[in-house]
Amino acid sequence: MQQPDAKLLGALQRDLAENVATVCRTMATKRWGWQGLDRRLRRAIQECLDAIRAIGLVAHLHPEDVTLSHFAPAIARHDSRLGTRIHQECIAHLRRRAEDGSPGTCTFTLDQYSVVALAIGDPIASRPTHQHRRDYCAIVFPQATVRRWPDHTRQFLLDHVGWTVLGILFQALRQRVRVFAPFPREVSERYWADASAEPPSRQRLVPPWDDGGTPRSRLTATLSLDLRKSTFCMEQADDGRKFAIWMDQLVQILTRVAHHYGGVFDKFTGDGALIHFLEEESLTSYDRNAIAAASDCAAAMHLATSLHINRLRQFLRVDSNMLGATIGIDLGQAHWSLDHRYNPITVGRGVVGACRLSSGPAGRTRLSNLAYQQLMKSNGPANAFRRVPFASKDYNPALEPVAWESDVLGAAITSKAGVEVRQLCDEVYSAERSGDEYDASTI
Repeated sequence: MQQPDAKLLGALQRDLAENVATVCRTMATKRWGWQGLDRRLRRAIQECLDAIRAIGLVAHLHPEDVTLSHFAPAIARHDSRLGTRIHQECIAHLRRRAEDGSPGTCTFTLDQYSVVALAIGDPIASRPTHQHRRDYCAIVFPQATVRRWPDHTRQFLLDHVGWTVLGILFQALRQRVRVFAPFPREVSERYWADASAEPPSRQRLVPPWDDGGTPRSRLTATLSLDLRKSTFCMEQADDGRKFAIWMDQLVQILTRVAHHYGGVFDKFTGDGALIHFLEEESLTSYDRNAIAAASDCAAAMHLATSLHINRLRQFLRVDSNMLGATIGIDLGQAHWSLDHRYNPITVGRGVVGACRLSSGPAGRTRLSNLAYQQLMKSNGPANAFRRVPFASKDYNPALEPVAWESDVLGAAITSKAGVEVRQLCDEVYSAERSGDEYDASTI
């Protein structure tokens, strides 16, 4: 095999050092404020790609299952689906490499592009049922540029320049994905794609806290879920470790259900959760308004919680008929921001209203009158709901406030939705817990 010329190799190594230094300076000296995060990060990535004469980047990150791509503007305009095609090829090539017992790296050609891909994390072969969820990062070079490189230096450049930079860029994207982890995959990817939309379209989405210097509220439907008798369950659990795992699985299930319906999983409060549905994102990404999405999500969460509680009952000393979830939904303008750990902060009357409404008995969903009227406009008469007295410290009992309540046992949930909920639960139960010898499927 022909070896690289020593003089040429030395020059390549010097170029490599300069290129990597440029990438490190670009990524390490930036301050990633949450205003305009995607726009700033995409500009920095473009600077890094220019330094190594690449024209694109594609990455997939698990467990969020988010795929992000960035290409030079001219390339993006020429082939809008290039990122999707490269993602599919990367998964296929890395899977074959894993089956052959080869390292999780590969190079391949797609049309006029050369791709260098690096798999991140454990070998795919150890998780044959989760191959499509493998983390990877890939850099795209113009094939015309690669062809101009001497044969004996081509692989050297691809291997060292590509793979050295890949890890640096992947970590920056990992941080970005974590910021948007409360959001469903479709919305997270849409924010990223729209950050470089040229020209900006009317349907362009921006994160709710990204106000461009002019604070504004966003119409938001809020779902508040409260787990009835959670303290009783903790006391009656025969195995504390099993109960802790059960609670962790509950959070995972509620998060998956929320994302399935386009909800933003704000927080888990120990015995409950807050989920928000942004009106603009719901209409643009899911073709339904926020209150309809929240209502469908509530029925699915009741089913998921009921299924999961059946597992809890297997190790309770004393059972109770009062176990279950109660849900409140309200609608209103909300102001969004992020805390110091990049967790959402959502403030508005609808958020407070939803929390007040989630004080009913287990197995019930309560809507404010405003939320109910909006649901009727979008879905037609909501026969499953009835007016019920609503006690709250915010209102004088003499006013006899009422809410709209539905008994989940009588609420309509389609057979398709029921199957989807069970699949989401099964995904959590079957997922391997890294570093934990306990098999959660035995609960």
